Amino acid sequence: MSASGPFLIEFARRFLILALGVGLLGAFFFTLQVQRQEHLRRVDAQSLVATERQIFLDTLDMAVADSRFLAALFRDHVPRPDGMTPVDHRQTSLLFSFMRTRPHFFQLRYLTPDGLEVLRLERRDNIPVLVDPHQLQDKSHRPYYYKTAFLDFGKTYISDLDLNTEQGRVQRPFQPTFRVATPVPQTHGPPGIAVINFNGSQILEQLRSAGRNAGVRLYLVNNAGHWILGPDPAMQWGNSLPERGKFTLEATFPQLSKRLEQSTETVFQTGQGLFVTARIDPAALPTMGSRVSSTQLWTLVAHVPTAALRPDWTIQFHALAVLTLLMLAAASAHLTRSSLRRLRMERHLQETEEKIRAISHSSHDALIMVDDQGCIAFWNPAAETMLGYAAHEVLGRPAREVLTPGASEDPSDVPALRAGPFNDAHCDQALRLQRRNGERFPAEVALSSFRLHGRWWTVNAVRDITQRTAALDDLAKSREMLMEAQSISRMGGFSVLVASGEMFWTEEMRSLHGVDAHFIPSLEAMGQFVELAARGKFIQAFQEARKGNPVEQELPLRTAAGRRVWVRATLRAHYSGETVSRISGIYQDVTDRRLERLRLEQLSTAVEHSPASVVIADAEFNLEYVNTKFTEVTGYTAPEIIGHNLTLLQSEMHEAPFYRQIRETITRGQDWSGEVGTRARSGRLIWQQVSVSPILDEQDRVQHIVAVMEDVTERRLAVEALQASERKVRAMSEAMLDAMVVVDSNSLISFWNPAAQRIFGYTEEEARGRDVHDLIADPADTIGVKEGMRRFSKNGDGPVVGATRELTARRKDGAQFPCEITVSSFSLDQQWYAVGTIRDITRRKQYEQQLQDLATTDELTGLANRRALLQQAEAELDRAKRYGRPFSLLMLDLDHFKRVNDTYGHDVGDKVLEALARSGEQALRDSDVLGRLGGEEFAAILPETTAEKAREVAERLREGVGRVRVEEPSAPDGAVQVTISVGVAEFNEQRPTVDAVLKAADKALYQAKETGRNRTVVAS
Repeated sequence: MSASGPFLIEFARRFLILALGVGLLGAFFFTLQVQRQEHLRRVDAQSLVATERQIFLDTLDMAVADSRFLAALFRDHVPRPDGMTPVDHRQTSLLFSFMRTRPHFFQLRYLTPDGLEVLRLERRDNIPVLVDPHQLQDKSHRPYYYKTAFLDFGKTYISDLDLNTEQGRVQRPFQPTFRVATPVPQTHGPPGIAVINFNGSQILEQLRSAGRNAGVRLYLVNNAGHWILGPDPAMQWGNSLPERGKFTLEATFPQLSKRLEQSTETVFQTGQGLFVTARIDPAALPTMGSRVSSTQLWTLVAHVPTAALRPDWTIQFHALAVLTLLMLAAASAHLTRSSLRRLRMERHLQETEEKIRAISHSSHDALIMVDDQGCIAFWNPAAETMLGYAAHEVLGRPAREVLTPGASEDPSDVPALRAGPFNDAHCDQALRLQRRNGERFPAEVALSSFRLHGRWWTVNAVRDITQRTAALDDLAKSREMLMEAQSISRMGGFSVLVASGEMFWTEEMRSLHGVDAHFIPSLEAMGQFVELAARGKFIQAFQEARKGNPVEQELPLRTAAGRRVWVRATLRAHYSGETVSRISGIYQDVTDRRLERLRLEQLSTAVEHSPASVVIADAEFNLEYVNTKFTEVTGYTAPEIIGHNLTLLQSEMHEAPFYRQIRETITRGQDWSGEVGTRARSGRLIWQQVSVSPILDEQDRVQHIVAVMEDVTERRLAVEALQASERKVRAMSEAMLDAMVVVDSNSLISFWNPAAQRIFGYTEEEARGRDVHDLIADPADTIGVKEGMRRFSKNGDGPVVGATRELTARRKDGAQFPCEITVSSFSLDQQWYAVGTIRDITRRKQYEQQLQDLATTDELTGLANRRALLQQAEAELDRAKRYGRPFSLLMLDLDHFKRVNDTYGHDVGDKVLEALARSGEQALRDSDVLGRLGGEEFAAILPETTAEKAREVAERLREGVGRVRVEEPSAPDGAVQVTISVGVAEFNEQRPTVDAVLKAADKALYQAKETGRNRTVVAS
């Protein structure tokens, strides 16, 4: 009981101190890791929310653009709710093509101003189908109808994301849907509505997959708080399913809901985890806000659960902490037992004490006896003489006070200061002690210990070894300096007695030959290390040394390990009288020097025979060296050119700033490369690809300049020829430089040429290693293309390989453009690569549109030309026949137009024609078409217009032209005024074709001319 008390106290003291230190350190480390984990999760969640929010808005933006396109299409071809064919075949084909390119649209429809469906295309088994007219529905009760009906033209309405309903029931399986609706202006009456049902599954699946990949849960909530994408599928769509209306953001995360009432975007941490939110409001964006009307707002929520905010190794950390405490407890218990055992032993030793006597006073060594307390018990006369202390001065004093070691020695290493036991062992140890006068001296101490009456005593024999130590120190220093010098210079020494042949090697000599201390050197063994081809030189060297001649030569050796070493051998003879008695020598390792010399010779040979011109100049560009290729290319010999400045090669192909920029770049210590036009000795122009590099000294100042020049004249001429050819082609149609992209079987970019950088906006560093489809492809094409890449990775084949296709690509700024892509493949290192040549065909598409415009538009007036006018007339006449509607044509001709040209010139005549075109467009309706047939003859198409109404239009047109004034200083009143004559003809059974109607109108025009001009005549 009494023994356990001190043990428990000492154990508790040790354990608590260790446990407290380890616990504080562990808590600090764990806290830092938790904070780091929370920060990383917060950054990941914020980045994910920002990215997915932008993707969501980009998708809505695309849907708005498509809705506006659909509205424009319906504006030009408005379906008629009269039971007849709603659209013509061309429009139907266009709608089908449009829907096939938009896999995320599952319904397209057109609503009348009353909300009735006139046309509906829907996707069945992924194929667009035109719905039968009998299945069309009344949508006037749907919110998106009446909200769109009151929008201004140019605006688009976006509905909430909910479940699609058909016939008043939610469609099964669920179909998440956006309705994107745009008003369609009509000539008469209120607007119709173009509606796109947008499949929201793509957006939701994107959010799900993005959250899974990042280890974050992504939710989507509408402005009523209902889950669109929620923590549990059974909680979603409360906005469409009344039975799920109770599942809201407020019910699931009440603290987050209150926080969102104060701020639309927040980073918020609660007991349920970390939340990062962002508001999605299409109407608030600069790119969409001016053309979107939507009362719908969504909140994107990234949720990181509390468990994910802790490091993955939290449980292991706690287990390790418990294990560490157990180990500390075991260690504390062991240390406590050892400490108590040592204390008991010391107390036992203190109880026994014996004195040692019988020390010889005749010894020349100082004899000192120390008890187990470290105090001096005996001090002989030799100790008095050696250390300067009398016996009565030191007896009973601690030995430490007298036998003071040097500052560099540990007192515990001084045997005289330690009490036994030494197990009756004797040992010698040299150390430096201090005399009473402060002088230090080297001493050798021999000690032994014995036990007497239960106590240990130590006897120390101290010998002054000052003289012997000094001699040994001098010898050791000399030997050490010699060994260091030989080691630094990689120099080995040897000596051989001529008479006996006995040989001695230094350690460096053994190291050079790769042998150890057991190797016995001899002249024959030494010669065996010399390569066979050089052994004759080795033997001859020793023969010359025996004659007394100094010898110095290089020899190749093979070490014991087989490594080749070059040494410089130096032999000297030593005489005994007049006879050579000994030969000494050194081997110095010159392998590195010889290899460096060999490398320099190889480099010099390579430079001299280089296929490129190499020149070396000083800091002022004065030539110091030129190789053979330089003299061949330029025609200058080395003596002719060395010493001259590089400016001798300059040509008039470059201006002074070009050369100044090169000089400034090199002077700053930077490399420069580029193509330079130089002049040969004969005056011939040589184009060279030049790379210039400065050689700097320790202060970063230019000392020399090295230039490598490759003759690229032929390539330059070929390039210039190609450029000349391209200029000829560009005169007919502007050509674009193509982007060339090489990708591996994983779609990762491995090559990206400058044209690709210019076209797409990504530098090669940004593009290399990234997925080409994620980088530049239209998101609508990505899924299908990646499926094709899986096939390509197996055999290098695919639907796009070997074919030229037109696709839509995406630039770095998100802008999309049409391109033409040609793909080929090749195999390298058992992996397939695809080479894509991509051409931006934006301008070509624009040119095609311009050509189409030129084919249908009069260049002077901008009106429809004869061909376009007649085509439009044929189409309107067919429509009139099909629907039983009236149709009329006007023929117009300027009165006395030849007189205007002859009097004022053709430029004034052209202005008159342009003025007539502007006035005519203002006088006609939007549905009417005015065109120029040729010269001063015009015609107008008047759909759904009787002859009587056409006469009114003609009179309005004639009066408007009569008010036109074309400024001309030489004309009376400073302006030219003209009149027109008009002939009117209506389609009827006697005039069933456009040609017949035109002839009738032309005849009426002739009658107007004959009856006095400036009048309108209707064909009878």
